[in-house]
Amino acid sequence: MPSGLKYFLTRLTGALITMLVGTAVVFFVMKAAPGDPALVVLGDFATPKTIARFNADHGLNAPLLLQYFDWLGGILRFDFGQSLSVSLGADIGEFLAFRLPNTIFIGLYTLSIAVILALILGTLAAVNRGTLIDTGATSLAVLGVSMPDFWFGYMLILGLSIGLGLFPSYGFIQPSESILGALHSGFLPALAIAAPMAAVFTRTLRTALIENLDR
Repeated sequence: MPSGLKYFLTRLTGALITMLVGTAVVFFVMKAAPGDPALVVLGDFATPKTIARFNADHGLNAPLLLQYFDWLGGILRFDFGQSLSVSLGADIGEFLAFRLPNTIFIGLYTLSIAVILALILGTLAAVNRGTLIDTGATSLAVLGVSMPDFWFGYMLILGLSIGLGLFPSYGFIQPSESILGALHSGFLPALAIAAPMAAVFTRTLRTALIENLDR
């Protein structure tokens, strides 16, 4: 077997095992959490008979291991089940499909901002190595890696939205309605996610450029 193919299969197997273990941990931790799904849906005054009927209808009486494999099999068939607490009986797959375009848009928007910032800061730092520009760019990169995402998001809302009124503090215009509206309303969340990514990209690019410049 070629070494490249062997490496790919090894990495793929490791990723699948990691995903399987991760799903199992999340599933059983959620099952171990206090609370009864039947009481969440039916209310605290539900009778034992209605609770038993609810558990039977949703397979909650089955052994945990059987519940896990049933849930995992549904995921592999792209059957994500039904929501028990939000819009009772609604298909979770429909919720995901409805939000997926927005998620993809924000993800691409975030990556674009991170790459642009990294190209600018990384290039400036490498070309001006040892100067104040290099120090400032690398300091921003360290700050981007160090600060919590949620804190930076709050600061963006406080400064650019509430303070200057440049961007909305909540809400999102879907790309299907207006690309410019989506770019404007999605800028703050995209920037909050892009900041730590840009910091990592900047440090990596600076190192690579300096190595090539030294040659």
